[in-house]
Amino acid sequence: MYMSNILIDFTEELFSELRIPIREVSLPLQWDDQFDLGLRKTLTGKSDFLIQETFLDFDTLHGEKTKIIFGEDLFTCNYLLLPLDREKILLSGPFLCETPTVEFMMDLCERLKISGKYHTYVKQYFSTLPKVQSKVVLGTYIKCLANRIFGADSYEILYLKNQNTFDFHFDDVMEPEPSANTIKSMESRYENEEELMECIARGDYETAEQHLYRPAYLSDLEQRVPDTLRDQKNYLIIGNTLFRKAAQRGKVHPIYLDDLSSKMAAKIENLTSLSQVDALRREMVRKYCFLVKTYSTKGFSPIIQKVLNYIALNLASDLTLKHLSSIFSLNSSYLSAMFKKETGSTLTAYVNSKRIDRAVYLLNTQVDSIQDIAIMCGIPDLTYFTKLFKKAKGMTPSKYRELITRKAENPGDQPSDPDFRIPPL
Repeated sequence: MYMSNILIDFTEELFSELRIPIREVSLPLQWDDQFDLGLRKTLTGKSDFLIQETFLDFDTLHGEKTKIIFGEDLFTCNYLLLPLDREKILLSGPFLCETPTVEFMMDLCERLKISGKYHTYVKQYFSTLPKVQSKVVLGTYIKCLANRIFGADSYEILYLKNQNTFDFHFDDVMEPEPSANTIKSMESRYENEEELMECIARGDYETAEQHLYRPAYLSDLEQRVPDTLRDQKNYLIIGNTLFRKAAQRGKVHPIYLDDLSSKMAAKIENLTSLSQVDALRREMVRKYCFLVKTYSTKGFSPIIQKVLNYIALNLASDLTLKHLSSIFSLNSSYLSAMFKKETGSTLTAYVNSKRIDRAVYLLNTQVDSIQDIAIMCGIPDLTYFTKLFKKAKGMTPSKYRELITRKAENPGDQPSDPDFRIPPL
């Protein structure tokens, strides 16, 4: 029994690390809206009578052998039911085994006839669910766990899929007509939202922050799920998507957008209190504006946009005029003249500037030697690297690192997240 408790505790910790909700549940089951993170409650206003039709069949738990259930509910969300004894089970989920596409979510809404007013909520919901990279690996772990706890011949694993038909469209006829005030408020919110996105697309953080805190942006965000923190996380996820799209308008390369979007998504899920929500919303706007200011290629011709993106993504590589001309099948003289005309800088000066910016970032965030950082920035000659750095920043890399150390002891206005901490000199 002692070994079983250790294994169960380890399993709960493992699922928590995977961000999969897991809880001990007493039998017979009393439904809790947190089992599905408020999905059924939101779509119907009540949930008790929907368990059998849309969730999993708990009758399958009973029988001669212990039953372990890998189940997929009507919404294609995955759950794991692991009996602890005759009176308790370990319920984990919901989680996904594949990243949901927009097409998948729209097909789901169409198949279940989910009311159109909930389509945005459904997208939010699925975008927040944790994803298991390999259902096979998870199944193997559960099998090994069950062998240790129950014995190899005393249990069976059932793979169930709810394929019932259900219609959630029944409440459409009861939807009230929106009032004039509601329409005006909604129009104001969407107008402000569009202006906010335009500010981000320009990299204008100061103005973007003003729009972020106008009443039109936050006042109409009604609570859609019972858990207030979960509700706020869902709105942050929507914001993350909108801000990413705005930065995309600003001609930022997708690789930077995807990287920042993933980091922000992780931070959203790691929030533990409502007091953290506002600060993270501001951080998201600030960092997307920073992306645009730093990596936007807006206003440049298509070929120079490609060259700029290539440089940004390959700073440690050969970025000579000859090599870039070869990559883009251009005459060297033509590329040089075109680059100078559009950027106002020679190709060599631009590349060196970006490499020094990268060096500043690495000096702020890495503990590698200055020689290694020089190599990572595409300038393996330490003497030449030091010369370029001092010319650009007014001090040597070693002196700059000392400055960082002193600032770390008295950070002042330094951002707490080092991802974008490049202090001006």
